[in-house]
Amino acid sequence: MKHTVLKTAIAFGILAGCVSNNATAFQTSLPETDVPIQMDSIFKATKTGINEYEFPGIKVRGNRIAWKKSVLTGKIDGEKVYRFQTKYGIHNESKQDTADQDMYKSSRSEYNLNDTYKYEGDTATYKYSFYVPKEIELSGNRVHITGQWKNTKAGTIYMAIQTAPAKNQVNVFGDWFKKSEYATMELQPQDLIFKYRGILGNDSKNYKSHAIPLARKDAWQGKWNTVEITTHHADNGSFKLVFNGKTIIDCTGCDAMPNPNHDQFYEDDWAFNKHKKDQLQFHFGLYQFAWDPKRIDVSENVNSVVYMKDISVK
Repeated sequence: MKHTVLKTAIAFGILAGCVSNNATAFQTSLPETDVPIQMDSIFKATKTGINEYEFPGIKVRGNRIAWKKSVLTGKIDGEKVYRFQTKYGIHNESKQDTADQDMYKSSRSEYNLNDTYKYEGDTATYKYSFYVPKEIELSGNRVHITGQWKNTKAGTIYMAIQTAPAKNQVNVFGDWFKKSEYATMELQPQDLIFKYRGILGNDSKNYKSHAIPLARKDAWQGKWNTVEITTHHADNGSFKLVFNGKTIIDCTGCDAMPNPNHDQFYEDDWAFNKHKKDQLQFHFGLYQFAWDPKRIDVSENVNSVVYMKDISVK
């Protein structure tokens, strides 16, 4: 009887040890950051990257992830959260883009839908929440994008949730974006904005985009923000943008398809020749590139971190 009890105790001890070791194995340490980030102290990373079937109904992939801990899956207070971090000089691009990306001082940490595109006539709802720590002081010398939508045939980002430049990072700040009819406040340097081009009345002439301020530069970091876009991709389509519960755009019978009807929209000959038709693809995570590469001071560069959750495409 004593031997049986002893064997049972040993067996439970070994099992407990295995459970403990497995729990430790699933903990992933965080990469170093430029400044200490409070959110990092409560984020428990469980794996590198994101499972390709993590989100119902879609398949995702890393957009040329260049370093192992650029993207982490984990939890905060039991809720599934994804952490993206950039490293200056690591731009995650293919060889053909290396020279261009080096010039624009890019760094990228993002995922996209794995060859899952939307086409003219399709309807889709995109939703995600993001959190950029307030400890990270964005200088405004580089674009800070958390979500972008691209027409792969044009090689053009036709809409994005991003920041506006600092005033000293462009020649004339007021000339950079066109004023949107949907905007309710004047654009200011380093605002968080919704940028669009080739849709919603933007003709894409002179390669200029429209911008809608979503929040002032000191009002959106250090909190969760939610973006929801529902659109019917058509020349006579519909478009609805809701930011933090507030409707920003809600139109029907509006131009919601970036296509050849817009002058100067197609920029990339390689992409144009590769893709037979207009294909719209959603990218999420973190992407930075210089507004004006000549104004970049490497000593003032800021690597960023963004947390994301509730990502869906329907």
